[in-house]
Amino acid sequence: MNIEVTPVEQRAFLIAAVAWQESLLQSYRSFHLTIQGFFIAAGAVVLAVQLSGTGQQQIPTVKDVISNLIFTLIVGLLFLLEYTTAVDFKRVVQSRGKNINHWHKELMMLENQLVPLQRSFTFFKTWQRSKQETINDDDQKMYLGAEGVTEDKAKELISTDVGHTRQVLDGALFNRLQLVWYFLLFFSSPVTFYFICMWLSPRFNKAVRCVSLAT
Repeated sequence: MNIEVTPVEQRAFLIAAVAWQESLLQSYRSFHLTIQGFFIAAGAVVLAVQLSGTGQQQIPTVKDVISNLIFTLIVGLLFLLEYTTAVDFKRVVQSRGKNINHWHKELMMLENQLVPLQRSFTFFKTWQRSKQETINDDDQKMYLGAEGVTEDKAKELISTDVGHTRQVLDGALFNRLQLVWYFLLFFSSPVTFYFICMWLSPRFNKAVRCVSLAT
């Protein structure tokens, strides 16, 4: 026996699919930020330990130089792990975002079968777009008119909101996290370079004196 499914029931299924994909996307973002927070905390602890050892001795020993090299190496390795993790998660998030776009488009195309007053999701996306740019009368009539939206216009409605939101969450946010790592490396590397120079300085001066005496 064939069971006929109404457009309203199909819309309920598509809305559930969208909510499921959105939930997965948010969980991926949350997990990514948790991992990033762990890496940044670890890097900050390593830098704090490194800086706590500075200024205790005027002339550093070989042990001081080696320990600072190790600290900088650890910060560099943590940065490398953070960067590769961010790249991998960015691909996952973008892939999940494309899935959401697909379900959004299918939902709007399905609502074309409903009367205009029942196209709640299409109305919402139209209202969402109107906050960012002006919608001309022809588009307004098509979105909520008898025929509904075309596939190209549905993609246009989706991309209007996605462009700003995902640019902030998946682009600018993670780029700013990279700045934190540049800050950590900016402090760790010069400290190590300073210890190396201070350790080499008396040996270099001694070598210069020996050369002067020999000549």
